[in-house]
Amino acid sequence: MREISKQIVELVAKVVHLLEENERTRRLTWHEGFINASEVWIKIEGDKGGGMFKMNFQIANIATPNSVHNTCVFCCFAAGDSVTNLHAALDRFKDQVEHLNGMKWSFSKYSLELQNLPLLQTELEEAQQAQENFQQMATYVVLVGGAERNPRAVNLLKQAADKKTCQRHFVLVVAPQFEDVARNCFKDLGITVSSGHRFLGGVIGTREYCRNFMKQKVEYWTECVTKVSKAAVRAPQAAFSTMTKSLQCEWEFVQRVVPDCAETFIPLQHAISDQFFPSLLGGVVTVEEKHLFQLPTYLAGLGIYDPTETAVHAYKTSRQGTATVSEAIKGVTAFQHEQHLESLTTARKMSTKAKEDDFIPKFESIIPSFSPDRQRALRRSLNGKTSTWLNVLPLQNYHFDLSPLQFRDGLAIRYLRDPPCLPPKCDGCGTALTLQHALDCKKGGLVIQRHNEIRDCIGDIASQVWTHVIKEPVVREADVKNADGGLRLDLGIRGVWQPQVEALFDVIVVDTDAPSHRTRSPEAILESGAKEKKRVYEQAVVERRGTFTPIVLSVDGLLHREAEHFLKRMAANLAQSPILKHVDMLGPDWPLLS
Repeated sequence: MREISKQIVELVAKVVHLLEENERTRRLTWHEGFINASEVWIKIEGDKGGGMFKMNFQIANIATPNSVHNTCVFCCFAAGDSVTNLHAALDRFKDQVEHLNGMKWSFSKYSLELQNLPLLQTELEEAQQAQENFQQMATYVVLVGGAERNPRAVNLLKQAADKKTCQRHFVLVVAPQFEDVARNCFKDLGITVSSGHRFLGGVIGTREYCRNFMKQKVEYWTECVTKVSKAAVRAPQAAFSTMTKSLQCEWEFVQRVVPDCAETFIPLQHAISDQFFPSLLGGVVTVEEKHLFQLPTYLAGLGIYDPTETAVHAYKTSRQGTATVSEAIKGVTAFQHEQHLESLTTARKMSTKAKEDDFIPKFESIIPSFSPDRQRALRRSLNGKTSTWLNVLPLQNYHFDLSPLQFRDGLAIRYLRDPPCLPPKCDGCGTALTLQHALDCKKGGLVIQRHNEIRDCIGDIASQVWTHVIKEPVVREADVKNADGGLRLDLGIRGVWQPQVEALFDVIVVDTDAPSHRTRSPEAILESGAKEKKRVYEQAVVERRGTFTPIVLSVDGLLHREAEHFLKRMAANLAQSPILKHVDMLGPDWPLLS
């Protein structure tokens, strides 16, 4: 055997070792003469998946050659399978594979020869060819002003087309006055000449061609919005998620790659305002409300933006974020990946700030058009983190799917609108039923129902985190002689704050917009409720050697700081629970439970 390097010895030793092990265990086979009796076949292959590239070999002379147990990985790296990466990782194995090809191996009574191995060079050559094909496909659309003005571009296009590779994919986009010249120039190459063409999800061409393209796209999206509006009558939450998570993303992508297209979105904007919003809320929507709904959720809107306004921001941000790539393609500068990432980050930050600079003044200009009560509710949505539930997908497994009544009730509380299909009178007291009365009436049963629902939900989730959870624990027994009715709390959970120490909780849901509370801020109202609960229960809980935490929240999901602290602690423990490893349900649900 000729002198070989240490690396070759390692690879050869591994192959020989596996052959000897298979021979010792009598696993070698020649597949009934399919493989020559004097040969051992080794298959060398590469695989890209899961962010990793792997090169491995398999011995074909066993009964199950493609088995995982017969696969030996000898090279692995976490990067793409580009030509550069393949050369860097696999060049050192080329000599090793060449050495194996034709090497003699003797064991026991056999004298075998390893032949016809597919060399790694073949892998590299195929990768190189794939890259060349990609570079040719990159000329899918070539934009020139005219043949006589861009001789270099014309020559490059001719050279690419002469290779007879993917001719049918070549489209030459030129100004209308140069179409005849271009067709004459490339008539023998089978290249399509046009004044416009779709490209990478967008369009390249004359202003008229781009406008017609966008008109067709907007017509399609308008039709989609109409269909979603019809679906919103019976499934408002699903329709809302479809609009914010899917449809809106489609036209925002096109807006990033097509300039000066804002005016073409006017029909779509009308469809959203006049069809979708009324269907979503189940009633008439005023002009002021339509403008409000087109703001982000953190500014009391619905996050369904006016497409005529987003078009300008989207294209500007895209140009700024891809400036490094554009300059590199033009040959002005060399492409630098770090600089490109920095440009993207800077462009996103600038875009976010520009949007806020536009949205906040718009919010302040809309607010005065509402009544003082509604202004109070909207500003609470602005500052109180009560909008998270709108961004949650309606997943049935996590009980995030709301009925049409529940979803519209949540929107009614958020915007202080009377819910649709409201009964004329209260079932408890017979008074005319309004949203305010439904939230405050102690006789109708709604107040105690919302309290119990939140208590039960917290208890059910807590039971998946801690082992000892009790509903309505008795803190102090009733004393009839002394006219003491005793004390009973909502929840008792052992081990929340300290190991083996029982933490006791009591829930209170407050309507911060009740007439008696309108002179105080929502935060002050919640703090007052927490202090009152502590005054009643804390001393008795301390005597029992426990801890007391009031869970105080508003009907629209504004949390008191102690309640927020407890829920975050429960969520953190729930995330580490082996039962629910990936659940992220806390937070979005609380406005809905109220």
